[in-house]
Amino acid sequence: MDRLFDRGVLPRYAFPTDVVTFHVFDNTRSTERRAELKYTPQLGLNQALSSYAPGREIWVNGERYYSFAVWTPFGRRDCWNAWRARKIYFECGRCGYARVENSGPDYYVGQALNCPACGTSGSLGVGMQWVRPAGFAHPVDIEAELPLAESPTPTRATRAKLSASFKESDTAKVSETLNNGAGYVVWAAKQRLLITNTGARDRQFPGFRHCPSCGRTEPNGWIGGKLKQRKGHRRPNPDHHPHGEICNENQGVVVFGNEFETDIALIRFRLAGAARLPPGTMLARIVLTTVAEALGTAAAHLLDIEDSDIGAEYRVAMTPAGQSGKEVEVYLYDLAPGGAGFVRAASRDVSRLLDAALQRLNSCDCTHSCYQCLRSYKNRWDHKYLHRTLGAAFLGHVANGEVPTVAEDDEHRLLRILAVDFTESGHPVTELEGGLHLVGQSRYIVLGHPLMPDRPGSLAGRKLAEANDVTVVDSLMVDQALPAAVRMAIREPSVTSSNVSLPSFLVEQADGHHAYHSSMFRYGETSPPLAKVRLDSVPSDAFVVQLTRPTLERIPGADFRQGAWVVFTPVADDIFTASHKDPHLIVRRNGAFNATGECWTLGRPMMRGEKLKIMYNSYKAPRSETLPPLEVKAVGRVYAVFVDGVLKRTKST
Repeated sequence: MDRLFDRGVLPRYAFPTDVVTFHVFDNTRSTERRAELKYTPQLGLNQALSSYAPGREIWVNGERYYSFAVWTPFGRRDCWNAWRARKIYFECGRCGYARVENSGPDYYVGQALNCPACGTSGSLGVGMQWVRPAGFAHPVDIEAELPLAESPTPTRATRAKLSASFKESDTAKVSETLNNGAGYVVWAAKQRLLITNTGARDRQFPGFRHCPSCGRTEPNGWIGGKLKQRKGHRRPNPDHHPHGEICNENQGVVVFGNEFETDIALIRFRLAGAARLPPGTMLARIVLTTVAEALGTAAAHLLDIEDSDIGAEYRVAMTPAGQSGKEVEVYLYDLAPGGAGFVRAASRDVSRLLDAALQRLNSCDCTHSCYQCLRSYKNRWDHKYLHRTLGAAFLGHVANGEVPTVAEDDEHRLLRILAVDFTESGHPVTELEGGLHLVGQSRYIVLGHPLMPDRPGSLAGRKLAEANDVTVVDSLMVDQALPAAVRMAIREPSVTSSNVSLPSFLVEQADGHHAYHSSMFRYGETSPPLAKVRLDSVPSDAFVVQLTRPTLERIPGADFRQGAWVVFTPVADDIFTASHKDPHLIVRRNGAFNATGECWTLGRPMMRGEKLKIMYNSYKAPRSETLPPLEVKAVGRVYAVFVDGVLKRTKST
């Protein structure tokens, strides 16, 4: 039947197959040879990835249960099949693009790739094991209603991700180009979408710790967890004969997800002139979340169906123009498994759809968003990213050729807020039509529209800029990050100097040790040092480096935070023939490390078979990343680090 569903012969929504069960065992009737079930509530897998995810509370018949196992009553058959079919999951830490690949020499756990969407080097990853769960369960050793002293933080699945690319050579449904160069192209087709629950946001403890043998599963890093490395754990099911209650198999870290096929309508918007939406920025997230929500709601209303029948998401356009922020993509999709044709119908008249979304955004008088225009229970997690005026400015630009402009009411409100903060910080200003005048200076402050932040964003502001020296401040920054906006507005022009800025504890010395910034290191290249400095009680060939990215700042007793000065000693070229406990400064031949976004990193190198695994301990870097040893080279081993200006030897750990 799966082949008939995939070919579109049978409608999947009439034969639901993506349904999983949460199993609650009946402890009074179950035996070690047979598991009896008390409750078996069911949800669609896409919803269950959040509602039944390991660590979540589930209320059934007025009783509280916990999901801490992947289990089905079919003798572990379905679970083992799901485990054998596991893939490798990659997600870009910058733009959110995601995809899964079959495990093999080309794709493996810990791998970091270049993102094909935003073009960022090393940001796609690190690779994790991806499993489609067959079912969930409440472990038999946990009593119902038993409060957990340290309940795990609830996790939820990502939005539906589209990894397929659409080319101009593909047959497009609609194409529109305006006189100013803005416009859009629309495709409608059946495509596979990806939803994944990646667990906690802590990059040191991502995903879920999972035992493939018995199915016990819990959030990775949970302080109250039962799964401990190299220690046995209770099996979650009562029918454990002949294996016994204790499972001694090893666990691994996984993420849970689902791939499903449905109807989608993808709209690629093209911006003109100076308007841009840079990938991975907060501006792009706010504008495109708003536009996707408005288009999804408008499509449902035009078709006279429920809002819950259509989903909407966005991504970076997978084109060169997308990487520069000149093209973005929003796609609508049917939530019914296999697709019901809703979004195909909505995309037949795209201009009507865009007009309906634009009217919805312009017809409300709220400041950002409300339940009359954009908000709903379904998008409750995204309320802080909904901004109707920015969404309306974007749609007006790409659909009607309008120049993004700061509304007069918003301009007055934001300039007043800025003026009050200027005055309270000791910088008196005079309020003018379209801007502010800094008292005692010849400079004026005007607001820029977020889509064109370097240009005056209103008619009054542009008129003021024609005859005066103006500083343009992004209106979105004033609205959401006022202190940063004030600092930007009052900042004096930077003064460049050829002198190197060193901390007071590093004194220049003509025959001293070389000092660098970590970003200066390249594979096979020797950069001239920033300076030569005096270092006491260190080897003669030692050198000192300032870290420009944090990768080991969580190590207790050391100071490897961003900006720290660390002393290294050189190492041999064949350093990666074995594992090492000492942190090493490592450079990469091609591309960038996921941990730093640059061609250098600081971590603990460990050989795992034919691959080199680099371990981190950081709030921002992943727990580890894996590369071929021939791809990297060690520059130095950590010898000491400056802590509060005092050189402190590091210990091997």
